[in-house]
Amino acid sequence: ITELPAPPPVVEDVVLSPGTSLPYILMVEGDNVTWWDSPMGGQLLSTTNRLELTVLRDTTFYVEEFYILANNALCSSIRVPLDVNLTTSTAEIEAELGLRIYPNPAQEELNITTTEDISNGTARLLDTQGKLWKKQLLSGRNNSMLLEDVVSGIYMLQLEVDGKLISQKVIVQQEK
Repeated sequence: ITELPAPPPVVEDVVLSPGTSLPYILMVEGDNVTWWDSPMGGQLLSTTNRLELTVLRDTTFYVEEFYILANNALCSSIRVPLDVNLTTSTAEIEAELGLRIYPNPAQEELNITTTEDISNGTARLLDTQGKLWKKQLLSGRNNSMLLEDVVSGIYMLQLEVDGKLISQKVIVQQEK
């Protein structure tokens, strides 16, 4: 059995903005993924690459990926901690960035503007099932996300800027 190197711990700052509803969906890349509530033993929380949960306080979850070897033996990696840090004071972060997301509801495009330059940000548009519809890099003060291939519905726009994750509910209403 080959020992796999331990990946670095993952930290995600979750910033709940007004109108954001729980449960929160955590997703990782990979197949054969399990989620646990402790670094060894503990309760199995999920056996997929996504974990739906209600988070009420800062907490740590553990993600483990296992592999099936040629002889059908299982080999698992070390459990990687995923720290979820909740911040309920999004008004400060939004005010600091001068964040504005419009129009909402949106049809053709969604504008994301800030009064401060973003040097390396990411926007993700997820549906209520956690499916990623759009992902794009953010830079500067004015960014637009084209929505022509997005169906009408309710989405969560997740913005990752300077290590902070801001979630905002967005409605897409396409013309028929």
